[in-house]
Amino acid sequence: RSALMRVFEIPTGTQKFKNLSGDSKIEVPFDLSALPPFVDVSDSMATVSLEIQPLARSSFEGIPVQLIGSYDRKAYSLIPATATVEVTGGKGALSRIRQSDIQLFIEYNRFQIEDKDSLEPTVRILQTVQSYQVHPEKFTLKREAPDAAGQMRGALNAGDIVLLGVGR
Repeated sequence: RSALMRVFEIPTGTQKFKNLSGDSKIEVPFDLSALPPFVDVSDSMATVSLEIQPLARSSFEGIPVQLIGSYDRKAYSLIPATATVEVTGGKGALSRIRQSDIQLFIEYNRFQIEDKDSLEPTVRILQTVQSYQVHPEKFTLKREAPDAAGQMRGALNAGDIVLLGVGR
């Protein structure tokens, strides 16, 4: 009884598989070298069932790109504001992905740190996928120009000079 209480897991041997084309049941040997010598083992193999899915591709349009961090939310935005994300993975896994499972964001301070006008977003997909592509690849930080009343309007680009004065 005390020996049984100490066996929490039994590792398996390492095996590599190539070119699996369909569902399979594979026998994997246990690595019994760590077990105490007084423990008898009735089975030295584990059976693993593998479900092999064909690769598929799905496209998700209109995914919002979020600008995150500390910044004036009335003064800055991203151009464009949305993206299309093309995802490649197992057909069954892709069927479970919803548009809300895909998150795109760019940290505001990256524009200053990397000293660039446009950046690629960070991508988070809540399901496991083989690969993804974001279209467009880069997004530009847009600053609204203030009007005479101090309200933000119109685009202001790097290097633009805005003079605000009070008339008499």
